[in-house]
Amino acid sequence: MPAAGGLSIHEFNAEAVSMNYLEAILLGLVQGLSEFLPISSSGHLVIFQQLFGLSEDIAANMLFDVLVHIGTLVAVFIAFRHRIWRLIKAVGGLVADLCRGRFSFRKADEDKRMVILVLIATAVLIPFIPFRGYLEILFSSMLTVGVALLFTALLLSFADRVKKGNKTMKDMKVRDALIIGAFQGVALTPGISRSGSTITSGLLCGLNRASAVEFSFILSIPAILGSAALHLSDAAHMLSEVNLGPYIAGMAVAAAAGFAAIKLIQYLVKKEKFGVFAYYCAAMGLFVIIYSLVK
Repeated sequence: MPAAGGLSIHEFNAEAVSMNYLEAILLGLVQGLSEFLPISSSGHLVIFQQLFGLSEDIAANMLFDVLVHIGTLVAVFIAFRHRIWRLIKAVGGLVADLCRGRFSFRKADEDKRMVILVLIATAVLIPFIPFRGYLEILFSSMLTVGVALLFTALLLSFADRVKKGNKTMKDMKVRDALIIGAFQGVALTPGISRSGSTITSGLLCGLNRASAVEFSFILSIPAILGSAALHLSDAAHMLSEVNLGPYIAGMAVAAAAGFAAIKLIQYLVKKEKFGVFAYYCAAMGLFVIIYSLVK
């Protein structure tokens, strides 16, 4: 995720944001994995900046940010291609129902309900957006990211302990979408995982494990699109100024890593081993806190 107050068009310097293939592949791998694994992509970006001396100009590279988000979107579309195609058709059906005055949420089929619930959960994110920059500034230090990772670990520790739910998309209520959307808003804080927050909150709402995972990843689509759209204009101005080779490589790596991460999450949640990431986040959080105090 880009740092708050990133480069504007007027501040753009092609040399400052140029990157080589190794940097692009490394960042694409980190983005692809951490976007979907419950370990916080924004938190790991802060950690990589501090530990490996990653230039803030590179971290704020709008074009690369947009391209790796496109890569992670490709991963979601491939992994959930059948559901997404049904949702696209459901949008057409919803529009037709609304135009004819025949729409009823209670009578809507599973795909139409899911479209509405995703929109509701996404809308909950809107009040959080004005505070995103402040959160990123506040949590831009290693110490605060470490504390946030410990919170993520605590959250994930509940995932495998939650009583098995039996709700499917057909059974989801508006209240469930509001709760999951609120957890997604909290996850704007660097160090708090979006996927971990939304999957765990879905389980707490009584969704079965497959539905909680699917809703979380489908919900990521508007969030990722929104993040990329915010920087699309700045990114377009960089296209003719940089060597696109590393950027395309980073995007491809992000897509491949993202797809692998989705499949791993599906497997671990099904096997009730989602909580293994709690140990990782706890260990990383403690390491980061200790590192920030003794460096």
